[in-house]
Amino acid sequence: MNVERQIRTGCEAYADDQFVVELAHQRMVTDMIEEWAGRGGDPAPDKAWAEHDRSEPLGLALLDLPGLPAVDSVLRADPELLAEAQAAQDRGYLGEMVPAVDLLLFALRKRARDQYGGWNVTVGKHRLLDGVEGSPYTGGAGIEVPQAAEAFALPGSTDAGARPVRVAILDSRIAAHPALAGRYLASSGALLPAGAQEPPSSLAGHCTFVAGLILQRAPDAELLIRSVLSDDGVSVSSWDVAKKMIGFLDEDVDLLNLSFGCTTVDHAVPLVLARAVERLAPRMLLVAAAGNHGAARPSHDGQVTAATPVWPAACDEVVAVGSFAAGSLEERAPFSPNLPWVDLIAPGEQVRSLYLDGDVRLRVREEGGLVDSGLSRFAGFAIWSGTSFAAAAASGEIARLAQDRRIGVQEAIRLVREPGETSPLSQGDVRPFVVEH
Repeated sequence: MNVERQIRTGCEAYADDQFVVELAHQRMVTDMIEEWAGRGGDPAPDKAWAEHDRSEPLGLALLDLPGLPAVDSVLRADPELLAEAQAAQDRGYLGEMVPAVDLLLFALRKRARDQYGGWNVTVGKHRLLDGVEGSPYTGGAGIEVPQAAEAFALPGSTDAGARPVRVAILDSRIAAHPALAGRYLASSGALLPAGAQEPPSSLAGHCTFVAGLILQRAPDAELLIRSVLSDDGVSVSSWDVAKKMIGFLDEDVDLLNLSFGCTTVDHAVPLVLARAVERLAPRMLLVAAAGNHGAARPSHDGQVTAATPVWPAACDEVVAVGSFAAGSLEERAPFSPNLPWVDLIAPGEQVRSLYLDGDVRLRVREEGGLVDSGLSRFAGFAIWSGTSFAAAAASGEIARLAQDRRIGVQEAIRLVREPGETSPLSQGDVRPFVVEH
C-alpha cells in the first residue's frame, strides 16, 4: 500500500487521513464521525469516512477519513476537549498544535469513556514503518553501510533426519543468490529481479543478508520468504506488515524473523502490530530486532532516545535481540539498546553474509531522510551491522538447537533463556541479555 499523505516526526511516521478500528467497534466509531462531520456541514455525512480495507483474522478495519477537515473544525470549536487533547499532545511534542487525526482519536476515546463508565474504544493511528538499514534506522548515532566482503560457502545439510525447522522471514525482497538455490520458498513478488538497468539500493540486499545469517547457523532450516519492506528505505504501511504477518498462520511456520521496527511518540505499541503479535504468538516463536538507537542522545522534544521502545520487539510475546560489539562476546555494541525488554544478545556488528552482486547505490540516513552516498561494487557477499542481523543470528541458532535436539522452538528458547551453565548457548555467541548498570 502506497501511503501518500503522511506525517513524519523525529519519533514516528503515520498516515494523517486514516486510522485503524476494532471491527466490533466500527459502527459506533463511524456514527460519531458522521455526527461531527454533519455538524461541520461539509462534506456530507455519508462522505465522512470510507472503509479502505478490513482483516477478519486481525479483527480490524482500516478507515479513510475524507471528512476529517469537517470533523476537525467541530472538535477544535470545543475549548475543553481541545485543551485536554493538547495537554496529552504536549507530553510528546511540547507546544505543537495537536494534529487532526490525534484530536479525532482523543475525542473518540473520551466520548467512549464518558458514556460507558471508563471503557475505552479500540482505535489507533495507521503507523508507518521505515525500511531497514544496518545502523541506524531509529535515530541512533553512527551510520554504517554494507561493505564488500570475501566469498564464503554456507554449511551443507547435516542430514540429521529430523524435521526441518520452518523459519519465515518478513523483510525486503530476496536476491537469487547462487548459495541460496533450493534453500527457500518465496512467491514471485518476493524475488528481487535480476538484470535491472539501474543499480539497486543497498537496502535491497537486506533480506538476502538476513537469510544468509540464518542458514550459516541452521543449514537445514526451511526458509519461507515474504516481502513487505521497501527496497529503497521508504516508509511502509503497518497495516500491510500486519496482514503479511497474520498470513503466516496458514504456512506451518515455527519461527518468524522480524528484522524491522518502529517507534511511537507515546511509546505505546501500534494497535495493528499488537494485534498481529497477539494472534501469532501462540502458534510460532517471534524474533525481532531491538533497534539501533542505543547511542541516541537524551531528548525532550519527541525524538528517539536510547530508552525508546521499538515495536514489535518490545512486545512481551516477542523475543527482542540486541547486538554484541564486533569481536566481543562480552561488550554490547554502542548502537544496541540497553533496556530491560531486550531478551537476547547476539553478533550483529560487522558480521558477514550473502549480499547483492554488482554495483549498488549506498543509502545513508542524514537529517531529513535517506540519501545516496555513491556506488559500490559487490560480488555477492558483504559485511554489515545492526540488530536486524543479531536477530537473524539468534533465529538461526534457535532453529539449529531445535533441530539438533529434536525439540520445538518454544522449548529451545526456554533453554536459551536459562542463565549459566544450564543454558546450551550460555557459553556461545547467543546469550540471555542482562541490562548493564
